[in-house]
Amino acid sequence: MWIYLSEQRAGRKAEGARRLAQEYAVKGPMSLAALVRLIRSGRLSVLVIVAPTPQFRENGLPACLWPQVLRALSANVTILGRTWIRGARRNWPEREFWASVVAEQVVEKLPARGWRLLCALVKAADRETLAYVGAGLLEDVIQLHRTYHARIVARAQRDSRFRLCLGHVRAMFLTKRMRGLAAGVP
Repeated sequence: MWIYLSEQRAGRKAEGARRLAQEYAVKGPMSLAALVRLIRSGRLSVLVIVAPTPQFRENGLPACLWPQVLRALSANVTILGRTWIRGARRNWPEREFWASVVAEQVVEKLPARGWRLLCALVKAADRETLAYVGAGLLEDVIQLHRTYHARIVARAQRDSRFRLCLGHVRAMFLTKRMRGLAAGVP
């Protein structure tokens, strides 16, 4: 069961713990699935402070930093990818912001799932959004996961959209083979 801190809209400012109690209310308990639904719907930010127990004192963290929440939010790569693309096109409004944060965390902490997400984004994104994918998530994969370099090169050799995406990664992060593939990209 999970709980989260909800900001109180009204109330006088106070000091210390009393201030925290006046400005925030503990909501829950709720299942992980219910918490994920609230985040995906945009009713809760992915940065909301959550904890898996009612003892909030030392274990409250932003939702995206809990491995269980991260895995649940990224379990459906299609929903994550669709939301990421919609958010990128709209300059990340609050409702889609969770997808940006989750995608970055997935690429960093769950590389296999991050690779699947990256490939789905390249397939579904329009030309402008491919630039964001390349300069963001693909660049992160290149920097964080050297074991994926061969996959990146192989994918770029057979997929023109992936090559276009690779062309938006800063040159200082590209290997010589990647640079060669990205060279002809406008």
